Parts: sequence; structure tokens; C-alpha cells
Amino acid sequence: MVSSITRTVLTVLVGAIVSVPAATREGAGTHRGLGMQDGAALLRGPRLDPVAGIPMQHPRQESKVQLEQLGVAMRMFAAESPGQQYPPLNVRAGELSVEPRALVPEYITNTSLFVSPAHPEALQLKEQALREPLSVIDDRSYWYLGYVLPDEDTGLVFLEAFKEAVKAGDALDDDVAIGGFGTIYRLREGVERAVIMDVNNPEAAREMQARIPIMIERPGIQDGGSNVLYLDGHVEFIPYPGRFPMTKEFVEALRVLDAKKTRPGAEAPLSPESRR
Repeated sequence: MVSSITRTVLTVLVGAIVSVPAATREGAGTHRGLGMQDGAALLRGPRLDPVAGIPMQHPRQESKVQLEQLGVAMRMFAAESPGQQYPPLNVRAGELSVEPRALVPEYITNTSLFVSPAHPEALQLKEQALREPLSVIDDRSYWYLGYVLPDEDTGLVFLEAFKEAVKAGDALDDDVAIGGFGTIYRLREGVERAVIMDVNNPEAAREMQARIPIMIERPGIQDGGSNVLYLDGHVEFIPYPGRFPMTKEFVEALRVLDAKKTRPGAEAPLSPESRR
């Protein structure tokens, strides 16, 4: 645990640097979660994205901002997590989403960030978030991968392991060793060095960070493609079908998981150990 930390995030929204200082409380490195005011802070500035020329109120741009904020919250979580690990997957619900109680309320207070503004039921879901905050932290808008999946082959192997874990009722809270394939690492700070050849090459590490997806907006929500959040914090709109993680085979494998969900029984209380 750290008692106090300043989170500085390089946003690609307007090329600005946004600092999110942490408020501390006695005995722990805690802080207010990201709320509506943080969204307002990120939305300040020019009305148009300087790169894409998209109006700030455009759902694609709003989704991009939300994913950037979720990336901030996850890095704040990792900074105070044993082993600097990112939030765990919600294996109990049988879906690729963040374990809700890992982030709320310490790191996120506005759970409507998990609802894409372009989702056909966005208004209803955002209203639902006010009444039942945890109920919208799922994969209806965004898939959360939770593990280092830099390419399609690794992604497909991991999804098979995830399905087996759901079927067996096992937790996925550490690296996954797969016979004949190798180790698939849980997301954590600095994990990119585990999947590059030269660990002493900072440029290679930065390039790998920019290749590891964390969250993927479901194809079909936006026209023509989806926003993807990467480990280095940047968000990119990728056409569908397109390059990984927006390949047809990987997305179809993600959609297969919809039939494996166990969400109706997914709200059992968590032990303190399972929060991490």
C-alpha cells in the first residue's frame, strides 16, 4: 500500500496532461473514486478532437473519454494492489468484465463509465447505474481482458482457459500456465517486460505496452468499429473487422462467452481476500 500518490495521465484527447491527486485517509492509500467531475475535467478544451476532427459530444469520442477514465482507475488500483496487479476478472459471472467490488467505491464512484454512450440502451443503463451502481459493471458495452493478450493466438488460447475456469468455478487470480503454449500473464504494472525479448530496451517495452489491449468496446455499438483501451493508457478506434483485437475470429470467440454467463447468481458477497 502507498499512503499517497499523484496519478498523472497523458491523455490523447487534446494532448493535455491531466493530474488526478489522491486524497488520503488514515492508515491507507485511499482516495475519491472517479466521478462525474472527472468526466467534466477530461471534456474541457477544444470542441473538436485535433486528430480525428470528431465533435466532443459524438458517442465515439465520449466512449473514448470513458475508457481513458477507466484506464486511470485501473492504474490507481494497480498502484495499491499486491504485485501491482490490475483488477480481477468477474469469473463468477462467466463474463469478461471487472470484478465490480474491486473498483467501487474507492476508485470509481460513477459506474455509468462502464456504459458506452452509443449503446442502444445507454440512457436506461445510466439511470440504472444511479439506482444500482454495481449492476452495470458487466460486458454489455466493454469486454475487460484482465490478461496480457498481445496477439490473436494468445487471445484464443486464453478464452479457452477462461471458459474452463468458468465451468469449473475456479478463480483466475494469477498467471495462467498452459501446457504446450506457455504462460499467459495477468495484467500488472511492468508486465510488458515479460513478453519482450530485450527487457533492457525501454523502447520495446513502450511499444509492447501500446499493443496490449485492456478493454474492447463491443462491435456493433459504434458504426464501423470499436474503441480499444491499451495498457499504455491510449484509446484507439479500430475498424471491425480489422487488426487484433478486432479480428473476426477473436470477436466471435468473445461473443461465444455470452452463452456461458452465470450472472443471475453472480452477486454473492466477496471475501476481503477476493477483492485483489
